[in-house]
Amino acid sequence: MSDKLNQLGKRENVKLYPCVSREALDTLWNRCDFYLDINHRYEIYDAVNAAHHNNLLIMGFENTLHHRELLVNGCIYPEQEYKKMVLVIEYILKSSVLMQKLLLAQQIKKIEIWKSVLKSEE
Repeated sequence: MSDKLNQLGKRENVKLYPCVSREALDTLWNRCDFYLDINHRYEIYDAVNAAHHNNLLIMGFENTLHHRELLVNGCIYPEQEYKKMVLVIEYILKSSVLMQKLLLAQQIKKIEIWKSVLKSEE
């Protein structure tokens, strides 16, 4: 992890997992509501797919997304607009209806992708 990210880990509301184990990830998939696809490097443990499978809302930066096709409108931001992403997350956390709508839209996107793949194999 970068020094910049490690500095964030000093905040009370931030928990970092620099060498996360598969077991710790399984626990996190069950505890979290969001997956932020903001890693500049490779994707660990097929994380976006796992987040999708565990019905976490996936958000990320335009330049860090590993599976852009799975994200819904309003969940992708330029890296410079990270503060806007934070505000949107705070807003979503206050509205369970909005969260459910976004999660449903995200699931529908994945279903449409699978339908397209299966149709092309016919």
